[in-house]
Amino acid sequence: MDEELKIAHRVKQMAYLDPPASLLPSVMDAIRKSRLSWYARICKWAGSPRSITFTPLQVAASAIVLILCTTFMLTQFTRNNQPVPIQPGYDRIPVRFSLNLADARSVAVIGSFNQWRPQGFEMQGGEDKQGAWTLTLDLPEGRYEYAFLIDGNRVVPDPRASLFQNDGFGNRNAVLILGTENDKAI
Repeated sequence: MDEELKIAHRVKQMAYLDPPASLLPSVMDAIRKSRLSWYARICKWAGSPRSITFTPLQVAASAIVLILCTTFMLTQFTRNNQPVPIQPGYDRIPVRFSLNLADARSVAVIGSFNQWRPQGFEMQGGEDKQGAWTLTLDLPEGRYEYAFLIDGNRVVPDPRASLFQNDGFGNRNAVLILGTENDKAI
């Protein structure tokens, strides 16, 4: 311990010397970092934490944009659930769809002629003993796939159809071909 005191005393007695002017730049050059690539800088920037602040005006503008987007999406969703009208034309063929199903509460015809939407294509009847449901549509010539939507959740192909097509989901659809000319029956 005695030696440590001697060393401390001698250090205090040493004269103060200024470092040479070239010392600071040479040290800084030795420890200066190389510049990172643009990709490394972006990754570093993206990974660094930051705080986000909003002014009341920014919050109000964001709320208005959110309300407008929600309104637009709701109108698009409800517009897609509207009945699909069958376009009027001259070459229309009346087609009567019928299904006997006594235990059904509602039946609709869905198919390629109405984009598989039941709205506006609900069948009438079902009150008699046989449960006869009917709907007549005027369709243009062509090839159509269709089925019956029973009680809004069960899809059944027409049991009276003579042609069927697999739908790709493990079910079958009835096929209806209207017209006699091969070039018109798609």
